[in-house]
Amino acid sequence: MQLLVALTGASCAGNRHPGGYSGAWIARALPAAGRLISLEMNPRHAAFAQGQWNRLGLGATATVISGPALATLPTLTPAAPFDMIFIDADKETYPDYLEWAIRLARPGTAIVLDNVELRPAGGSGSPGFTARTGHAAYDDHAGLRSTPRQHGCALRGWAGSDGCEEGRQEC
Repeated sequence: MQLLVALTGASCAGNRHPGGYSGAWIARALPAAGRLISLEMNPRHAAFAQGQWNRLGLGATATVISGPALATLPTLTPAAPFDMIFIDADKETYPDYLEWAIRLARPGTAIVLDNVELRPAGGSGSPGFTARTGHAAYDDHAGLRSTPRQHGCALRGWAGSDGCEEGRQEC
């Protein structure tokens, strides 16, 4: 995540599902005046992530908003556009999160979706995911490939990642 932030030159990043870990790497890579806004549904997890970031000296850069993402995403409009958006959340709602990511993006924004190597039929993929979550992730990848505003690709890792660059047509 730190490398991706550095490569994209991001100064404003969004993170759906902070957990403390990925957000810390994103926040560390941001410039001094950069900011990370992260969304977390569970207030306990949000407090944990913010506490971790504060202990790491990232509290001035990284902020967690607690509440359901689809309810809190509209509140991010004044902070937009984001230079990088990382989505690692409930897979059934990925298509909705992707729609919001596109709304909050600018040309050149890197949008990264985690765990997209899931199979729509529930075949081999990340353990613990159902056919329903596999369909959502598959739909997201198909959506990235068919949307003319994005350039997308699948990046294979442990569980798979997918990314796109807003407004770019070629590699």
